[in-house]
Amino acid sequence: MLMRNQRISVSGTALNTVIVGQGYPVVLLHGWPVTWYHWRDVIPVLARSHTVIAPDLRGLGDSDRPLGPYDKQTLAADIAELTEQLDLGRFALVGHDFGGSVASALAAAHRDKVSHLVIEEELLPGCPVPPDLVSSRYPRWHNAFHAVPDVPELLIRGKERDHLNLFWRLTAGGTAISSQAIEEYERTYLAPGALRVGLAYYRSGSEDAELNRRTARQPLKIPTLAIGGDMAMATAVEASMRHIASDVSGVVIDNCGHYPAEEHPERVAGLIEDFITRAAA
Repeated sequence: MLMRNQRISVSGTALNTVIVGQGYPVVLLHGWPVTWYHWRDVIPVLARSHTVIAPDLRGLGDSDRPLGPYDKQTLAADIAELTEQLDLGRFALVGHDFGGSVASALAAAHRDKVSHLVIEEELLPGCPVPPDLVSSRYPRWHNAFHAVPDVPELLIRGKERDHLNLFWRLTAGGTAISSQAIEEYERTYLAPGALRVGLAYYRSGSEDAELNRRTARQPLKIPTLAIGGDMAMATAVEASMRHIASDVSGVVIDNCGHYPAEEHPERVAGLIEDFITRAAA
């Protein structure tokens, strides 16, 4: 299936965007340290009956890397403007990792636009969960490390490839990320400015937490599906989402780490398709 890339300017920042298929729109938002390519095997399945839009988030992948800001409210505004330019109307929204935080922020800010919300492997800042819900093999230390001012740059710069590959090894599950995918991710994450932006995503944590606490005071009412990997965030994804949404169901995929759409793409595509269809019935 031909996946068409476009560069679409939102708020002066060009977002690399893949658009394919026809039908009710589904927007896919990736996390760190991946790109739109995280969804490459899910897109053809969904595109049989949907228009699928998969952008690289601001500063990541092949999108522009402005100096900032990188809080999730700003990133959500980018995607809202993107959907307006594409004249999508209402759409289903799927987010992985930081893309899940962006998706949640977008759903909260534009409640008339988002019909279904799917969150894959994200724990929202400001929405605490019992630690024992997360697999013991998942390296939660990286959040605090990446958020510390100056120290990560001192330790990572010049060793970016080692840092990324260590992270992927620690966070993937029973099915490792393919060498082809790692090559594609390294192509963008080793580019100038990529380390700065990646750390900025973590350093907006306090702002993102306050945003989620505000949402929790008026929880989302749309159908919400939380997907976790049993070797990563597992049932904690659902527990986190229950802070900000009232209609949440959860699925934990066996033999799976932090990248369900890469490790089990057919299962994830089926879950998304079935959820959209069932919730709309």
